[in-house]
Amino acid sequence: MTDKLLPTLYVSHGGGPAHALDMTRSRFKDIDKNSKSAAFMRSLSSIVERYANPNPITCILVVTAHWEESVFTVDYQTGKTKLVYDYGGFPAESYAPHLIYPVKTDLKVANRVYDLLKAANLPCEKEDRGFDHGTFMPLKIAYPDANIPVVQLSLKSSLDIADHIRLGEILRPLRKEGVLIIGSGQITHNLGALGDPYGKPDKRSIEFTEWINTFLTGVTAENYEESKRTLIAADRNIPHFRFSHPRTEHFVPLVVAFAAGFNPEASSSTESAETCAPFRSVRLFDEVVLGSMAIDSYIFL
Repeated sequence: MTDKLLPTLYVSHGGGPAHALDMTRSRFKDIDKNSKSAAFMRSLSSIVERYANPNPITCILVVTAHWEESVFTVDYQTGKTKLVYDYGGFPAESYAPHLIYPVKTDLKVANRVYDLLKAANLPCEKEDRGFDHGTFMPLKIAYPDANIPVVQLSLKSSLDIADHIRLGEILRPLRKEGVLIIGSGQITHNLGALGDPYGKPDKRSIEFTEWINTFLTGVTAENYEESKRTLIAADRNIPHFRFSHPRTEHFVPLVVAFAAGFNPEASSSTESAETCAPFRSVRLFDEVVLGSMAIDSYIFL
């Protein structure tokens, strides 16, 4: 247990395994291993360490956009961990035995996640599933030594924003227990709107991501409940929301990380000054590639 809360993260994990590949001759060159976003991901562990200091990270919990179940489901791998290569059309080096991430899991943390949800009367299950690319790809780039155990958690297939905000709130105690919570998605995810890699960024993607940044950086203890209502009615409140997210599976990991990162004790005068620091959202990286693909990442403190 620690006195200071670990931050939480939302990462845009890029396109499939692109961050591990040289795609110089492809339209995906701006999200390959030589891209600015890949360089950011390689620096992410150092960034997190600065914000988390002096707290050690003993486990990473990833809420991944690429796993949906009827109820929230904890990946409970009892043997050697496995990867789910849930993408297609990439070269052979994108798959085993060339691309691997031999990280361990932590069943104590998996059980803790399960118990937190059960205690909150939130239906949940366990399943021996395997880490999909929403989990193993960003971690492979950010934590290449694979020396921090990983637990994976699914989305609820309804993709209801209110349910995923509630999930984040339930997961908050893990921040005092050495668990780094990461929501892994994509800040915009409209594959049908991808355009010319040499063209100008789509104005709608820019307006959407700037609205999100302004909104997140304006959340305080005083307006948190109102901010939740704004997110729950995203269709009505956020400009170009359905253009940016025809489905919301890449958006709801953001609201999980946001809600988990909020500290309701921040306004309590009985808490230490360190614990009670005002809630902050910091955009760590932002870029629009392929016309409409925005790949912003945030840390919540």
